[in-house]
Amino acid sequence: PWNIAVDFDVDLSLFPHEIEPMLKDYSSEKNVKIDIPYFKEKLFYYTSGYPFLVSYTCKLLDEQILPGKTTWRVPDIETAINRLLKESNTNFDSLIKNLENNPELYAFIKTIAVEGELISYHVTDNLVSLAKTYGILRDEKGNCAIHNRVYEQLIYDHMTLKLIRQE
Repeated sequence: PWNIAVDFDVDLSLFPHEIEPMLKDYSSEKNVKIDIPYFKEKLFYYTSGYPFLVSYTCKLLDEQILPGKTTWRVPDIETAINRLLKESNTNFDSLIKNLENNPELYAFIKTIAVEGELISYHVTDNLVSLAKTYGILRDEKGNCAIHNRVYEQLIYDHMTLKLIRQE
């Protein structure tokens, strides 16, 4: 009975309790021992549940870091995140392209990610709304924050390298 032109406002992020069954299924299927409480929390810590990043990190662990191993160890998650940040993938390419193709958005995100400025989160602001749409920003206690630690590091590294090259 309501207006069918309703905003689609669903958070697609995976929370630790949603990451857990994925890890359990993988562990059972591949007969791999995983400290599931630790790995679900660490995956969420680094990715804020961003589905692509959760899946890609697990893929790196499975296929590149621990192929054929029967146990995922605590340091393996940091190894996977470090490798993820050194690799190119379609998600990162799209994120950087969206920043590079919009100088105003780039400058706005640089203010947050590199300069550490606190900026109020208001979705009515065009840049905040655009960055939210691209999955770059989230609301953290009323302020703009980079969506997750992986993006935060990727954006910081990308922007600081550009600054160094310009000097």
